[in-house]
Amino acid sequence: MQTLKIEARQETMSSPERVEAMMMGKPVDRVPFMPFAAGFCAVSTGINIKDMYADAEKCFWAQLWTQEIYGWDGAPVFGYASHGGWEFGGDIQMPEGEWEQAPKITRFPITTPEEVDDLEVPDVETAGCYPIHFEFSKIQKEFGMPISLFGMSPFTSAGNVCGVDNLCRWIMKKPDSAHALIGKALELHKKVIDCFVEKFPNYPMVCF
Repeated sequence: MQTLKIEARQETMSSPERVEAMMMGKPVDRVPFMPFAAGFCAVSTGINIKDMYADAEKCFWAQLWTQEIYGWDGAPVFGYASHGGWEFGGDIQMPEGEWEQAPKITRFPITTPEEVDDLEVPDVETAGCYPIHFEFSKIQKEFGMPISLFGMSPFTSAGNVCGVDNLCRWIMKKPDSAHALIGKALELHKKVIDCFVEKFPNYPMVCF
């Protein structure tokens, strides 16, 4: 029986060098590993899963410690999949139970196409997760890391404002309402970017 021998490839770059080379289209010593694993980081460090989304400092350190333990390349980032619902005025529930891993929307801001016209684009300074996001970004800057902007998909955010099932129906039956809602989500994202640029001028940022 033949034995397959696998030799580990010697790393010649640090994580920052590897990620920068990848972003610039230059050769890397290996494929960078950049997970987005808030729940895993909470379990790995013993931090309450809720704090991964509600406490900027604990969220940052849990990711940094887990990165050091496992040796992956990605820097700490802040975000969650249900972005848009809370920010436009809906309600979310932070994860608490054993099987909960992320915030979930418990009340959508709107549920009918007639409500789209009256939906207001929120104030980025105070809406939803943004105050926590700003605090997280200050820590990123303190450590010399690029600031991460998450949830920059208007379609996804719009789905979190009215419910993905509703948005899919409106695209077919109420396309003007769907287009208007996605436009408001896009306007929110533009306001987010403008606000971050104002707060952190001439500082590197990454959108995901």
